[in-house]
Amino acid sequence: MQRRDYVKLLSAGSIASVAGCAGSDGDSGSDGGSNGGDSGSDSGGNGGSDGGSDDPITIAAIEPQSGPFAPWATVHLRGLELAVEEINAGDMLDRDLEIVVTDTGADPGEADSAFRRHVEQDDAIAVTGAVSSDVGIRTSQTAEELQIPNLLHMSGTSEALTRDTRYVFRTGWPPAQSHGRADAQYFAENDVSSVGVVIADYAWGRSIEAALEEFTPDDIDLHIEAAPVGASDFKPYLRQMPDDVELMNFVGHPPGSVSAAVQMADLGMEQDILGVDPPQNVIVDTLGDRAGDVVTRHLAVPDTELFNDLGQRYGEAYDEPMYSYPPIGYMNGMMLAETIAEVGTGPADIAEYIRNGSFDMLYENPLEYTEWGEFENLIIQYSQMTEGAPSYYPDAEYHLEVIGTSDPLPAPEP
Repeated sequence: MQRRDYVKLLSAGSIASVAGCAGSDGDSGSDGGSNGGDSGSDSGGNGGSDGGSDDPITIAAIEPQSGPFAPWATVHLRGLELAVEEINAGDMLDRDLEIVVTDTGADPGEADSAFRRHVEQDDAIAVTGAVSSDVGIRTSQTAEELQIPNLLHMSGTSEALTRDTRYVFRTGWPPAQSHGRADAQYFAENDVSSVGVVIADYAWGRSIEAALEEFTPDDIDLHIEAAPVGASDFKPYLRQMPDDVELMNFVGHPPGSVSAAVQMADLGMEQDILGVDPPQNVIVDTLGDRAGDVVTRHLAVPDTELFNDLGQRYGEAYDEPMYSYPPIGYMNGMMLAETIAEVGTGPADIAEYIRNGSFDMLYENPLEYTEWGEFENLIIQYSQMTEGAPSYYPDAEYHLEVIGTSDPLPAPEP
């Protein structure tokens, strides 16, 4: 959204309670009264509700609410719920938005089935929620087949997008090539000469492996070990690291990164840690006093007026501190609301508007896209979990403190 509209929504007043506004397996989200009227055209693609109807406009969330990626699903869905609640309480649209949710368990087949079911049976005009890269690849193919916008809030593998992609957009997690380029800059700026890497043996992990090998300068040694995506014991892989490793990088194994950090301490490994990237509340809950020993990455810029205002509203709604992942779900909802207000509910029109738009929200640069749905000029934030509560949630023990940023990252070519 344009920043002025975003601020207007943030300052619209307190949200009573949004924790239960989304159901699962087809249950609708918000059910407030609609103002009626035509929200726009319904041309292009399948799905989409009748523009003249008073029925809610449906967004599908195919979330991995169970399995190793569940922490990302929880906070993404909460951010999305908060956005929908605020949109429905205001006058941005003539009809309410609702969310229908399916727990995919990060299974690509279940995600594909849920995507199709929500479009064909629930008239969903857009889909979000993919975390696992395997799910992102599968549902991106589904989105192109059905011509329904798919907002990837995670799923950073390069295989999710092709030159011909027109209905898939990254929203919250950079592609592997961008991570590799940014991390190479981080290594150089911090005089790191030897890096240990643990990746997961699936699409995302292998994409990270390739990106680090491509962008890391030759004078920096990389030592890469691949573990199963569901691994819980990382000690065999950690023991393979040479004694001269100065930094451990776990960005290629998102569900195992916290466990790997804990097990480093068990082995007496005292290297700095980069890329422990689950939702930061998981880092705090799991690592406790050691949470400040790791560097996490994100795109939302903390300690700004917009971030703090949203964090206060999130804390009131869910009674926990907001860090960098709920804003992704929130922005997904706001992007879709602005788009529907401008062009209606036609999926093809929505995709075209997002692809050609500029959304000035919570990131360093406006959110803009290539013609195939890749980030343009993205900047990655590197932060430590630092003791002390953020201003918007005084009961928290930690806040995000940015210790570095990447250069603007060019969009990788598929």
